[in-house]
Amino acid sequence: MVDEFEWFLGIDWGSEVHALCLLDGTGGIRGTRTVAHTAVGVHEAVQWVREQTGAAAGVIAVGIETPR
Repeated sequence: MVDEFEWFLGIDWGSEVHALCLLDGTGGIRGTRTVAHTAVGVHEAVQWVREQTGAAAGVIAVGIETPR
């Protein structure tokens, strides 16, 4: 675990699609996208984050918003 994160990923977890917003360490929006609520869609989301950041998972903070 690191003391400071280099990236921040917000996920709005929906029943049909998930909305993602990727921020860099300064709070700048680096990208947004939606993906289907499927195994393929979630895999695409992970691949997108890896491509955008080039970072190890330990330096990416993830927040997930759900209705429950």
